[in-house]
Amino acid sequence: MPYTVTWTDNGVIQKFSGALSYKDIENADNLLFGDNRFDSIKYFIIDLMDVKKTLLESDDMQVVAHTDHVANSYKHTLRVAVACNLQPLIHQLNEYINHSKMIGNSWSVRIFNDLKSAEDWAKS
Repeated sequence: MPYTVTWTDNGVIQKFSGALSYKDIENADNLLFGDNRFDSIKYFIIDLMDVKKTLLESDDMQVVAHTDHVANSYKHTLRVAVACNLQPLIHQLNEYINHSKMIGNSWSVRIFNDLKSAEDWAKS
């Protein structure tokens, strides 16, 4: 699945399309967490509007939550806005949010059904 990572002055935008797999998320996140700019961003927008299918397994979002928890240990405050309109993927994203809260992640994460709303909230 193709993805792009775009850095802005105060944030970063990941855009995915096609079929979303755990490996795609892992590869894109590694680009973020390994970049020195990640330490200073205020928002993170994940654009899933062009994702047509999820290939994620049942426990993949828990693994992502644990990976993010490591990043959360040094990047305490972050607004994460996810734009998605694919219902099975929204269900998996809610699993991520619930598991993140359970393990103590402090990032503020919200799901939106359009990119403009996600951007507006993230940048506010």
